[in-house]
Amino acid sequence: MWARKRTYAWRGWDEPDLVNTATVAFHRNHLDATGVQECPHYAARWELITDSHWITREITIEVAGNGWGRTLRLVRRRNGQWRDKATTSGTQPSGLASPGIAPDTDLSAALDCDLEQCPLTCTMPIRRLGLLEGAVPSTNLIVARVELPSLHVTASEQHYASVDAHCVAHGVDAGADVVVGVDAEAVVTDYPQVARRVGN
Repeated sequence: MWARKRTYAWRGWDEPDLVNTATVAFHRNHLDATGVQECPHYAARWELITDSHWITREITIEVAGNGWGRTLRLVRRRNGQWRDKATTSGTQPSGLASPGIAPDTDLSAALDCDLEQCPLTCTMPIRRLGLLEGAVPSTNLIVARVELPSLHVTASEQHYASVDAHCVAHGVDAGADVVVGVDAEAVVTDYPQVARRVGN
């Protein structure tokens, strides 16, 4: 099936050495993407597949640090159940949470994954909710949040709302809403305190 392909890059708002890149194939009502998040301490490579209506089907992530590594495969089944498979290798850094879904985490209401510090994963809920197409009030969501570099997965309460054709409001857990700049494809251009897009 024909798809529009674009490549994007972002730098961390307060961490210019934190760089995200993503190559995205946009289909009519879903996307597939691959990307990398790099900083001085680790590199994370990921692949994301979504179903129709921009719902996460699977994300696979590999993290490599100095002498250590982790992997995670996180899958959402059609019945709404999330499943994970995680591995570790090498001498693990102290203080990192275990990879995979945290014990007693309820992801049954989650349709999306949220990869920490990766602006692309905002695109799916923005597209699915139609935030750039009309005045959509604040909508609460549960998402599967993947921490980096630990690959620890928790349920995160988030909310999105329309602002205008170039911005949306986004809030995470109990934090205040932030106005996020996006382009016509609903890809983040500027997320205050997180990342700014560069080069395109």
